[in-house]
Amino acid sequence: MALNLNIGLPIEPGWWKRPLSDFQKQIDVLCQRCGSCVPMLRRRDADHIYDISPSNLDIAVPSRSRLFDRKSYSPENILNWFPCNYRIGNEKPWGITVSVGYSGCLERTLPFNLRHLERMIVVTSPADEKTKAVCSKYPNDVIVVETDLFYKFGAVFNKGAGMEMALWMIPKDKWCLILDADICLPCDVCQLEWMDRNKLYGASRALVATEEQLQKATRRRNFDVTGLEVISSEMVGAFQLFHPQADVLQSNRPWYGINYNNASMCDNAFTVKWPTDRHVMLPVMVLHLGHQYNWVGAAEGTFPRPDTTPKSAVNSCDPLPIPVEQIQQAIMDELKTPKIVVSV
Repeated sequence: MALNLNIGLPIEPGWWKRPLSDFQKQIDVLCQRCGSCVPMLRRRDADHIYDISPSNLDIAVPSRSRLFDRKSYSPENILNWFPCNYRIGNEKPWGITVSVGYSGCLERTLPFNLRHLERMIVVTSPADEKTKAVCSKYPNDVIVVETDLFYKFGAVFNKGAGMEMALWMIPKDKWCLILDADICLPCDVCQLEWMDRNKLYGASRALVATEEQLQKATRRRNFDVTGLEVISSEMVGAFQLFHPQADVLQSNRPWYGINYNNASMCDNAFTVKWPTDRHVMLPVMVLHLGHQYNWVGAAEGTFPRPDTTPKSAVNSCDPLPIPVEQIQQAIMDELKTPKIVVSV
């Protein structure tokens, strides 16, 4: 009522026997905004007053709503409250990212992302000391694995090989969230108890180019993206949430594209394992720091600009001229004695 949304179902004989799918629109829209478990004082229903957070105020009915008063509660109760900690099961996914030359981004995104993850695996190169230094601040949350697979067999930047190595290391009974190092997650994102293990989930992105834009966007728990360029309806490697027990993953390895010259196609090889009718865009917006594309790994600063690698190398997304089996064997050889730099 406070949100003035007409998405209810008629009350009629047998309505409770409807399949859960009939209520999916309500789940997608309302459960994201539910405040039932917010650590705040309760109101009586007879008051007909609904406390509304700033992020919901723009769609609320003014006559029925009252802005949530932050002054009445300690910062710990408000800023450090995350819905996923109060939901059934309290399950969090494992995270995977590749960071080679992306320490500036990673330093800003890890605090946003680790709150949603059980563990994060960061794959980097032996030479990237800055990435390892950033991760060392989170010894209980981040596992750093270094490898030179990115450049093996003459590749410019074979991101997929590094990703595949990490994918072998995640628990097979846990959800997994693949992220780019320049992605920030909002407060409300992973509601695993409602998700289908046989589907692949993505999210829209808002491009953030400056510190001022980042500060403005992060003033709201789920980000204020007013004025930012939004990339929607793309199921790409910037955000891929999946379960290792998905039926499409049970009979074929590698999962990721491991035989490409650069990073431009490896995520697509993973995406197409799911039929398009199993692709689901979550009703959330993530922040993407810097330029939309960088396919060769190295970047500078918090908001990377387009890379300066010769176009002949960047645009070469053709498969490497060696058998996939040979690259897969190189991955398996490294997994026998993986170089873990930061562990629990």
